[in-house]
Amino acid sequence: MQHRILLSKNKEHQKALEQYNKALKINPKLAEAWNNKGTTLQKLGKYKEALKCYEKVTQLDPEDIEAWYKRGQTLEKLGRREEAGESYKRALEAKPDHEEAKKAMKRLETDKK
Repeated sequence: MQHRILLSKNKEHQKALEQYNKALKINPKLAEAWNNKGTTLQKLGKYKEALKCYEKVTQLDPEDIEAWYKRGQTLEKLGRREEAGESYKRALEAKPDHEEAKKAMKRLETDKK
């Protein structure tokens, strides 16, 4: 049963990716589509591909707080902790009360010790 649920979710993610790719072919400057594609890739464990999406979002919309946060998450998954910290800082500069980014920064600082 668990295996079927995972396969089902995987198919849903693949369909979502197809839709995001179609939207991005029409308009490659859709930051929201890049962000959603990155989130979907992240869920599939495709962190390098997800990172490219978040980098695209931050280029298109440097004020997108969630993209900076998600970029940090992805960099952390890739073991690039220093860069992850920089992304979390960017999110916190724009929104100092971003709880998840605060937790991530604290985790990175604690893990350094």
